[in-house]
Amino acid sequence: MSDASCRCFEPLPRDRWAEHPHFPSQVLLLGSHENFRRISKALLAAGVERRAGLSSAASLEARQRMFDQWQRSMRSHEHYEEHKLYPFLRHRFGVSTDPLERGHRTLHKIARDLRGAATEGEQARWAATMARFDVVLHEHLRDEEDLVIPCLLALEPREFNTYYHASIGELLATPSCGASLHG
Repeated sequence: MSDASCRCFEPLPRDRWAEHPHFPSQVLLLGSHENFRRISKALLAAGVERRAGLSSAASLEARQRMFDQWQRSMRSHEHYEEHKLYPFLRHRFGVSTDPLERGHRTLHKIARDLRGAATEGEQARWAATMARFDVVLHEHLRDEEDLVIPCLLALEPREFNTYYHASIGELLATPSCGASLHG
């Protein structure tokens, strides 16, 4: 593989992604991320309303159930990222995904704190923890998109199609572009 094909092209500013010829077909995860942002904002708004005294223990339990249900979907998304997308990007482009994986762990810790607040019936703590989760989620998604989207757009459609349909084992069996640089 040539050096040119091992690198992402010059970083493409976020506001120009839509101009890229491989957009939107090669950036499907942006839709999931936008949904995550909307759900987080809705839960945050519900927590703020409840903190203002418009709540009961039952509504706190309902919000936590909604959060937990959403987290199951997010865990599936993260599993795909950590077991296919990130290993592929490390192998193909030699990038480090460590900060993104740390972001997942940070979100998991905040989610545990949120469950603790719900279990203890602490409305204000739940709302404050949800606010922290929302901020960290938005930062993580921004950082992830800033790394991942330019790489996905840099793939030729044929290579993206191979990535999309192949197993990670098949992908890692192809020539590497710097996998030894970052673990």
